[in-house]
Amino acid sequence: MEDKLFKEFEVFLQKSDTKGEIVPDTVIRFYNERKTDGHLDKCLDMAHPVRAFYIQHRVYNEWGAMIEDLKANKTIALQPTVAGFLHKYKSVMTSLGFWPALGDVAGAADNILRLWNVFDLNVKDIIDGEIASTMSRPLKKNEIEFITGTAKNLEMVYYHLSLLSELYNRTQDEAEKENYRKRLNKEYYLGRIYTGTSHEVRDFAQNPMEKHRVTNPVSIYVPAIFNDEEFTELFRFLQFGCKHRLKPRVLCPFYFVCGNRMDTKPMA
Repeated sequence: MEDKLFKEFEVFLQKSDTKGEIVPDTVIRFYNERKTDGHLDKCLDMAHPVRAFYIQHRVYNEWGAMIEDLKANKTIALQPTVAGFLHKYKSVMTSLGFWPALGDVAGAADNILRLWNVFDLNVKDIIDGEIASTMSRPLKKNEIEFITGTAKNLEMVYYHLSLLSELYNRTQDEAEKENYRKRLNKEYYLGRIYTGTSHEVRDFAQNPMEKHRVTNPVSIYVPAIFNDEEFTELFRFLQFGCKHRLKPRVLCPFYFVCGNRMDTKPMA
C-alpha cells in the first residue's frame, strides 16, 4: 500500500511542477529520501529488525509529518494539485483501515533493544544497520532518537546512554552537539554512571545506590565531554549522594580522583 501511495505522491509532484505550484522543501526532501529508501527496500530482507523498524517509523512518522507540512500553509494546501493529493491521501487512509500506529513503531524499537540485550550487540553496528552480520541501511538521526526515547521509557538506562553517546559522537553541528552533551550529563547526574563490564554497567544503571554499598575502591568511567564545573558537581554527587562515601578511581583523560582529593591532571 505504501508503494501505491508513493506513486500517487510522485504524480502529484510532477503535476505541481508542471503547473508551477509551490511545494515545501521538506516535502521534496521527503520524496528524495523515500525514493532512495525504496531502491534499498527491494534489496533487503523485510525480516531484518532495523529495516522492520525504519519502515514502520517512516510510514507512521515521516508520511504524517510530510502531510502536516503540506497542510501547514493554507495558501499551499488550497492549490488544486495539493488539495487533490491531500484528499487522495485521506481516502487511502480510510480505505486501508489499518496503518502502523505509534505502538507498532515503539514495538519495533523495543525489539531492537531486546536483541541488543540478549545478544550483547554493538551499538555502532546497530546504528549502521548491521545485526548478526546481516545488513540494512544505517539509521537516520530521527530514527536513532526514537529508539533512544523508547529505551528511556523502558528504563533501559545503559542503552539510552549508549545511543545518546553515539548521537553526540556522530553529530557535526555544534549546537546539536552541545544539546546532546547536556542531555548526557543530566543522565549521569542522576547517578547513572558507567562502571565495570557492560553487564555491571546495566546492573549499576538500574540500581545505582545498591551497587556502591562497598568499601573497596570502585573504578568509574566518566565521559571526557564533562567540563570542570560539571565534573565537580558529579564528583560531589558520588561523594555525598550515596549512603556510603565512595573512594572512586575515575578514569578520564582530564581527571584523576582518589578518596576526597581531586587532581586535574591527565592520567599516564
